[in-house]
Amino acid sequence: MSRHIKTLLVDDESSLRKVLERILIEKGQVVETSSNGDLALERIREAAVHRNPFDLLITDIHMPKMRGDQLIDLLHREGTNLEILVITGFGDKSLVVELMRHGVSEYLDKPFSVNDFQQRIEILAQKIFAKRTVEEESTFLQDEVSKLSGEVSSYQKGIRELSDNLTQAVDSYKNLMSLPQKVPGIHYESRRRPLNILGGDYVGIQQSSKGCEVLLVDVAGHDMGASYHTVLIKALFESNAGACDGKAFLEILNSSLLELNSGRIVTAVHVQLELKPRLLTITTAAHPTPILLSPGFSGTVPIACWGDPLGAVRDIELQSWSNSFMPGDRLFLYTDGLESLRRYDAQLGRREELGSKGLERLVENTKGFPLKEATDRIWNESLEFARYVATDDLLLLGLELETKTYVQD
Repeated sequence: MSRHIKTLLVDDESSLRKVLERILIEKGQVVETSSNGDLALERIREAAVHRNPFDLLITDIHMPKMRGDQLIDLLHREGTNLEILVITGFGDKSLVVELMRHGVSEYLDKPFSVNDFQQRIEILAQKIFAKRTVEEESTFLQDEVSKLSGEVSSYQKGIRELSDNLTQAVDSYKNLMSLPQKVPGIHYESRRRPLNILGGDYVGIQQSSKGCEVLLVDVAGHDMGASYHTVLIKALFESNAGACDGKAFLEILNSSLLELNSGRIVTAVHVQLELKPRLLTITTAAHPTPILLSPGFSGTVPIACWGDPLGAVRDIELQSWSNSFMPGDRLFLYTDGLESLRRYDAQLGRREELGSKGLERLVENTKGFPLKEATDRIWNESLEFARYVATDDLLLLGLELETKTYVQD
């Protein structure tokens, strides 16, 4: 804030004008002088046009061409905002009262002392500096409000865009998780429940010349980024189905994830099912153990297949498992969210985890039920175990060859 006051001193007496001008300059003011109201009005208007207005007008009343009161009246009508000190003569009291209504701040009766004049100037200087402070604070607040309004508009636009993107992402995720209605020679049932409206779990089934291929993937995270990764994975799976075996595909997937450089870790299980001969080949990348249920075994068969996670390092090691897959055999695939379901046992005073063993028991108890009912039982009893509280995305897939309908025991 400038500490200088710009003053216009108007008086037709040159001797008085010079004395008062010297006093004002000693007070640090920037002073211009005029000998009559006409010249003063012209100068005030010019200064306003050039955005360098006067702060203070000191004017006599009785002057040739244009009196001081006439000058003040014109300035009042034009809305000129400045402090005014009127120098009056004897008998001007009623006029001063009228001028005070038109914005005159102070007045001095002739004759007056230097001390009187300096006191009035000091009072007016304080008013001018106070007015500047208010104006500058007002300008600052207006600027801040303008900036805030801009930021709010930007945030609102961003929120709208985010909402649109999220809606598109949700629609894409729903489409992403849609499976073909029928795959020749195969029956399947899937159940899923993302932790949020978007998830990082993906399951895909693709028909191939030999039978079908299945991919079940768990991308780290439960956000839009995880969902976008599943879009890439789906595209890779659909474009490579039938072109390579499970190990080769998972290596391709690993390379693609490393190129993204997102740091997302992915676990996966790839299933290749040949209908002639009836051969099942499973390749896993640090994924939970698939569970095989066969009438030829008394219980379930956990298929332990070791492999490195994807998206972490370039060189990975993967293992595959192959065996015959006959009518009546079933394979259940799932993400770790299902086996990590927990509950608090009040009697034991500790938390229990469903775990892979718990899932194996649930799978074994579905012998004799049709695939749809068996999958529902595994799914519902898993959720009941955890009292329907999950901390991760949940995904379950059951597969079997086409055969006659099961009859419940």
